[in-house]
Amino acid sequence: MAFPFPQLPFWLLLAAGALWSLLFLQVHTVWTSAPQYNYGWAVPLLAVYLFWTRWETRPAPSASPSPKLCLGVAGALLLTLLPVSIIHEANRDWRLLNWTFALAVAGLTWLAIAWAGGRAWLRHFAFPSTFPLLAVPWPTVIEDPLVLSLMHVVSFVAVEGLNLCHVPAIQRGNVIEIGPGLVGVNEACSGIQSFQSALMVSLFLGELFQFTRARRCGLLGGAVLWAFLCNLARAFFLAWISHREGLRALDRWHDHTGLALMLACYGGIIALALALNRVQGRAPPTPTPASAPAPPPAAPAPSPPPTSRPPAPSHAPSSSASSRGSPSCNSPPKPGTAATKPGSPRSPRGPSRGRSNFRSSKPRNSPTPSAACCSTRGCCERVGRELRNHWPIYRFPYFHYFVWSKRLRTGASANPHGSAGFIHIWLPIKTHILGVGDADALFP
Repeated sequence: MAFPFPQLPFWLLLAAGALWSLLFLQVHTVWTSAPQYNYGWAVPLLAVYLFWTRWETRPAPSASPSPKLCLGVAGALLLTLLPVSIIHEANRDWRLLNWTFALAVAGLTWLAIAWAGGRAWLRHFAFPSTFPLLAVPWPTVIEDPLVLSLMHVVSFVAVEGLNLCHVPAIQRGNVIEIGPGLVGVNEACSGIQSFQSALMVSLFLGELFQFTRARRCGLLGGAVLWAFLCNLARAFFLAWISHREGLRALDRWHDHTGLALMLACYGGIIALALALNRVQGRAPPTPTPASAPAPPPAAPAPSPPPTSRPPAPSHAPSSSASSRGSPSCNSPPKPGTAATKPGSPRSPRGPSRGRSNFRSSKPRNSPTPSAACCSTRGCCERVGRELRNHWPIYRFPYFHYFVWSKRLRTGASANPHGSAGFIHIWLPIKTHILGVGDADALFP
């Protein structure tokens, strides 16, 4: 069987394993006696698995620190372990000594990783080498206030829930007084066990799925909140069943609700982690050649300046009446004739610039539009393509129906600076300036 870590010296792994084994030997009694630390038996195995998964994706080793610095720091940490081990033999319940020993072992592990692979390996293996610290019991200064706060909060929420269900209940510290008697909320029922278990499971899943920092924080917060809600539901149910069936039912339902709480808590955290992993693994769609936006067309050549010569005659003959009724889109006025001014009797609404007005004033037997009109139509189609590519709202087929209905509902007296004002301004621009009367003609 091949050695799983060929680039690490065997004696280095043996020394790290021996130090962590001594630490676990010191705290394993707490794992057995305290229910909130029963998960500690699984932490060493999970830490080894995380280190192995990280080993498969390790980066190239970088420059290692100087040997003198490594030896000096290692000697200082080893000298710290000696008095701590001696004092711990007489004070096994002193958790501060456990944390001192644990931090010294973690420091030696980090030093060994930095000596083997430099700063790159230290950054890469930082989490797996820190994860075993979750199995160390918390200091009493931190754990006791947290447990007391959770006991009071759980009792308060359970009493309020019972009162909402028309069950008379009174809170007396961490004790709930109901008709049949008193229901106490002790340390095991405070939620500290589910809180610490949710903390460990969420950190493990965040490292297993290689979440980003934001997703790890979201998973951690969601796991802690879900564990707290599950514990509230359990405390409320036990108090309610004690009121309905008496205090003897509390002993019958206590262990079953604890098992259901554990399964629901772990199942919810795993489901949340899988949902975050699915969202993270969903890559943005890459544009295919068929759906990729077309490159912008080349700019049209500038039209020559108008000269004094008369315009060239059109290929199709046109009478004076038809030319008066359907002028070409961009043709200059004929020499000797004045352009029609807006507001004149001939055109009370101004010159016709939109395709809808052009169709309304065009005779049946009018000639085919000139090349200038076709170029204007192509320009409008290019403008529509650019709007559809850069403004995704115009891709929806029912947008223009919404625009027209919005305009009919708001009327012309709407605020010109609001959404109705934008609609009131955009529709005339789309119809008379872009030369499109139908929405599907510009946005097919």
